[in-house]
Amino acid sequence: MQSRAVAVGCGLALAAASAGLVFARSTVDSYDANIMVHVTESMVQRHNLLVPHSVDPFNLNSPYSFYGLGMSLLFAPFYIAAEHLHQDAIAWAMSANAFVFAATVVVLFRLAQALGGDLRHAVTTACLTGFGTLLLPYTSTGFSEPSVALATALGLLGICLARSRPTSGSMLAGASAGLALLMRTDSLLLIVPFLLIGSWLEARQQGWPADAGNPSPDVKRGSRPLTSKRWLNVGLFLTAFAPFALTVAWYNMLRFGAPWRLGYGAQGFGHPWLTGAWGLLFSPGAGLLWYVPLLVLAVAGWALACRRMPVLVGTSAALLVARIALYAAWGDWPGLVSWGPRFLVPAMPALAVGIGEVVRRFHRLPLAVKLAVPAIAALSLAVQLVGSSVRPEANHMIQAVILISTNEPGSQVGCASVAGPTRPGPDQVLFDWRCFPITDEAQQLLHGQALLTGQYLGPPVDERRLGLLTLLLAAGLDVALVVSGGRETAGELR
Repeated sequence: MQSRAVAVGCGLALAAASAGLVFARSTVDSYDANIMVHVTESMVQRHNLLVPHSVDPFNLNSPYSFYGLGMSLLFAPFYIAAEHLHQDAIAWAMSANAFVFAATVVVLFRLAQALGGDLRHAVTTACLTGFGTLLLPYTSTGFSEPSVALATALGLLGICLARSRPTSGSMLAGASAGLALLMRTDSLLLIVPFLLIGSWLEARQQGWPADAGNPSPDVKRGSRPLTSKRWLNVGLFLTAFAPFALTVAWYNMLRFGAPWRLGYGAQGFGHPWLTGAWGLLFSPGAGLLWYVPLLVLAVAGWALACRRMPVLVGTSAALLVARIALYAAWGDWPGLVSWGPRFLVPAMPALAVGIGEVVRRFHRLPLAVKLAVPAIAALSLAVQLVGSSVRPEANHMIQAVILISTNEPGSQVGCASVAGPTRPGPDQVLFDWRCFPITDEAQQLLHGQALLTGQYLGPPVDERRLGLLTLLLAAGLDVALVVSGGRETAGELR
């Protein structure tokens, strides 16, 4: 079975990397990516971490960037390889998230196995979570959120393994927390504590009960071995976390003058919280429910699995809820200019815990639910295809928000009036269903308008390489589905 799992993982990696490269951009897509790529350029060419003033139009990230160092380090091998091969270094760097996406899908496959699914269940869970959530549209960006999502997936896998393999599981969770911190400093609040607490609590027993739960004798007695194992898990977690934390502290010392300074402070946290929270869940501009319909299955799966694996379900839910709670108060709560709620992307792997439970129990679900599950999955996959194919800055809602935010003159931008004494605020546009980006961009996709400008999608379209990537995508999925189709025992931690 181990060799079959490896073959399936390789097939998924090939398919996911090919899909990511199909949408890879040839130029930087945002101010954030521009700054992080230029840190890479300084690192490679000038052996420092300075950002030239000439590439920072807002003068916010020079001479040092306040973004995490992780993405610049991730870009570096792609940048160096491109220079040695006399290729476009920026384009190669912008391909990095395609490989991050591939790694995330493979980790999700392994996570689904560890949660008790067989190979076919694990493949289904990994594909739904990878291709049916915000992970896919963000492969074409230079944002750090996909890498934080990879760290989240690795951290959840580490917690799963912490019971039966405390050394490797706890150290994996700790290293994952460190990777998340290296990518984004908000991980110090949004990921590190939850992975640490999860590692602490998962030291209860060997494996999960197959039914509603029969805790081990050690849990009932509150014995000393339980306490010792918990402290061992915490110590291993912190040991793996320390190198990443020290790197971030050194970088903070270099750019801010003190290791504990993060560069953000409380700036931007003045937005009405309830408005932001409602917007992140239900607004047409960034409501997670509309951009990831699979959220319904994930929440249902959490409810089904909460007695069998309460710590993992609680950790997964906390990773999502904490992001909503923090960014609801942020002035730019949707994370413009982007597809859907950008700041919730790192929590997408947490949905795999619930989705995997629904997939695992699918044969036992009522007929009506069995009919609804594939419909929801198909809708979620279609939404991600739209988000991956059309430039987000081209939809009318974002155009209107940009005009309002920059106080540029305008009268009508597709769906919203932005002129006169009743000029709306950004939130009014983001809550305006007439400007719904999903239907707006779906129409643009059907008419071939505002399509993503990429390395292979063009213009002009590189038909030969695009055809090769499509063939590799199909081949990878074929390998994963065929090899996983046989009979085998369920996951080891079931």
